[in-house]
Order: sequence, then structure tokens, then C-alpha cells
Amino acid sequence: MPRKHRPRKPGRRRIYLSQARVDKVRPESNLSGIARVLNVSVSTVRRWVQSGLPADITGGGHYIIYRDDLLDFLRVTGRYRPKLF
Repeated sequence: MPRKHRPRKPGRRRIYLSQARVDKVRPESNLSGIARVLNVSVSTVRRWVQSGLPADITGGGHYIIYRDDLLDFLRVTGRYRPKLF
């Protein structure tokens, strides 16, 4: 009898990025821009900011996130692993 597939634990989905996708993240981007490129929801990026992703807040209350800070955050938290192909 074959083993049953163990269901994935919810949360902390790994994000696999090719260099081409990383290059699409603008040097300064807002929450929706990052969510669109990484194929995650805006609320996920907002949770990342609340859990330590560095972001500047504009006078109007919008978040500005820098590409280098985003990549450092994803590496440190284990959510980023570059594709090798």
C-alpha cells in the first residue's frame, strides 16, 4: 500500500525566483508592485512589513520598499531560494 502524501503545513511558502523575476522588482516599489511580481497577496507583503521587512512610509501612509531590503529579508527568513536554471 503506497504511503499517503503528507499535507503541507500552512504558511511560510517558499518563493522561488529566477534572476529575471528579481530584475523585475523595481529599486523602489510599493506593496502592490512587490505582490504582483512575487505572485503573493498584498496582505502577505503587509505582514512581512509588520514582521520586520524594512519599509519607508510616505506622507500619505503608503509603504515604499527597496529591492535590496526585500531580498535580504527573504534570504534571512528562508523564503527566498534562487532557481539554478
